[in-house]
Amino acid sequence: MATDKKTMAIAREVIAGDWGSGQARVDALRKKGYNPEEIQTEVNRLLCCRELIIQNIRAWAIKTAAEDYRYIFWTEPYGHECAKCHPHGGKNLGWQCIGWVIACWHHGGLPIPCNCGVLDNGTMEKILKAKTDADALKIAQKALKIKEIKVIRNGGKVIPKEKVQPGDIGGLFTGTEFQHLILLMGDGKVSDSTRCKNKADDIRADRKLAGRYVSRLKVLIRYTGNGLTTPAKKSVDELAREVIAGGWGSGDSRKLALTQCGYDYNAVQKRVNEILSPKQEKKAYTGKLPTMKLVKTNAEVIADAIRWAVWIAGDNRFHYGHGKDAHHNGCFFCKTQPKSKKKAGIVDYERTYCCNPFVGAAWAHGGCDQAAMKLCSKGTSWGFHKGRGYDKSTLFKNLGKPAKSKLKAGDVLCSDTHVALYIGGGKLVEAGGGDDNVRNSKKWNNSIRVRDLTDKKYASFKRVHRYIGSVNAASVIIRHGEISNRVALMQEFLVWYGALPQGETADGIYGDKTLAAVKKFQTDMFGAKEADGLVGPKTIAAMASVKK
Repeated sequence: MATDKKTMAIAREVIAGDWGSGQARVDALRKKGYNPEEIQTEVNRLLCCRELIIQNIRAWAIKTAAEDYRYIFWTEPYGHECAKCHPHGGKNLGWQCIGWVIACWHHGGLPIPCNCGVLDNGTMEKILKAKTDADALKIAQKALKIKEIKVIRNGGKVIPKEKVQPGDIGGLFTGTEFQHLILLMGDGKVSDSTRCKNKADDIRADRKLAGRYVSRLKVLIRYTGNGLTTPAKKSVDELAREVIAGGWGSGDSRKLALTQCGYDYNAVQKRVNEILSPKQEKKAYTGKLPTMKLVKTNAEVIADAIRWAVWIAGDNRFHYGHGKDAHHNGCFFCKTQPKSKKKAGIVDYERTYCCNPFVGAAWAHGGCDQAAMKLCSKGTSWGFHKGRGYDKSTLFKNLGKPAKSKLKAGDVLCSDTHVALYIGGGKLVEAGGGDDNVRNSKKWNNSIRVRDLTDKKYASFKRVHRYIGSVNAASVIIRHGEISNRVALMQEFLVWYGALPQGETADGIYGDKTLAAVKKFQTDMFGAKEADGLVGPKTIAAMASVKK
């Protein structure tokens, strides 16, 4: 999925160390409503190549300088330390120039120490005065504790500003005496922390590369690594949307980052242009879109409830076994089923639809008023007790025990311990396999089934309830598991949009393929965080506005 701006910002905070590490980080992210896996994926992307790491360093410098960290003027014991990592007695007594520049590299993601004296005055002078470039490099590598760097000198003379690159650490000298440390930001800018007489340090990220920053620049230290992680490869479309969100920088920096990560820059940029400047001849969708008003006749509700039940019976992903514990709970689509358990000798000990929740879910997802009937809730035996459930609901008529020949499709058959749905043609559909089912065993695959309604089977039921209602409800969210004509309209749009393959049947069943297509559309329109598969007014409005 393409990265949105908020995910990218949080990932940079993680890289900077603001969210801690390990399980503490995971817990902190979840507490704030973020997906730790998505954030980690973005962290991996931001650390995958040199250019993106340099962008992180620059972004941290800009963000932190803008927060107005203007601390008490530095004192000798603490002057070079990072004020974020080393607060002293509740007071931040840094930064001075050395602490600031090293902090930018450290909190931008490079594995270097962030403490006092990493590149202090003596170290910088040793680098400048070293007999050979190799000796200078060894001194810098030892100080920074990182091998993937390069030291650039000019024989003690000033380095031309044309040789600097974004992310470089620059050392300013008067003669051979070290004076100041800076971070080169690119675009003719410098970031540093300077003394202002006896006032607070002045930290900025947008000083001009001019004056003393040019006339005294005699040492450059450059990160030369190829990145710290290997992220998963992404499609051109995903990359284009990340570029639009700002995730790959701009101009030559963007081109360099994409190239370093092995992507075709020209293909990505072409897709960016297509998204931002769609051709004028492209037209909006002209087909009929679904509405938030669900309207169904009595016959349509019954037909869709039967269709839903037969659909589930035909797909053994939904055929969950159950153990000896109570199992009257849960709906796969409403996410109310209990979690998997492990039992001795049983693989994937799982429980969801038994008889009553299964028939109830068929009515709920087929369009019946589930709020009134409490059909998809946890732990209910709503259906088969006399005086409750179907017997009490105004949506169903208690027929007593009519002759088998008088049954109609959609009738609910109840005993004191079991509920089934009659689907016509002498058939019923029901849930209720044996105990301790093992995944893909015969019992497992038969736990939800269509079977003949024999005379003997019908004799076991005590009463029959017939649905007599219809549906005319506004503001009903379209969700995974629904069967309706409005789902078919939504599928027709998704085929036009390209999220569903051409030729895919608009069958009105909101199954897994349709769910994936809806999430793709929502990701394209709103970003990954809002891709929840719930189709409401916002998603339908986006369908009406999109051009292809």
